[in-house]
Amino acid sequence: MKEKKIQYLFVTWYGQKYPQYYGHLIEINNDAETFQKIQHRRAMGMIPGASDLLLIAPGFARVAGIEIKAPGSKHARKHIERQMFFGKVVNRAGGVYLITAKIDVLKKFADAIMDNDWQTARALAGAEWDEILEKLKTGKKEIKF
Repeated sequence: MKEKKIQYLFVTWYGQKYPQYYGHLIEINNDAETFQKIQHRRAMGMIPGASDLLLIAPGFARVAGIEIKAPGSKHARKHIERQMFFGKVVNRAGGVYLITAKIDVLKKFADAIMDNDWQTARALAGAEWDEILEKLKTGKKEIKF
């Protein structure tokens, strides 16, 4: 299954489960077709490596970054490093960042955020983060999810 399909299924699930929190889950579009458009988007505030989605916790000014990967997909090391950098920005600001190819983890993570259970959210995100760090340690030019 492709990343966009997983994202669609996740966003649909979220909308059905949390209709009262419409607007709390936001897509960040980092796609651009040409170098010129990329430069323009960066000038307008686009950040390379920004997560696919941002989830705003209800009742708090806390944010979760969500980066979705397709199971079995391969990504350039530099691309993953940019995404991990963005994750560090989110984590240092008091939020939590998840990068995963597991739909069940996505749902558990979102439930934890919406319940303001940051301990569970951080544990889920941390386990995924550690797996990716191990893959980065191999020195391979591509990272497989």
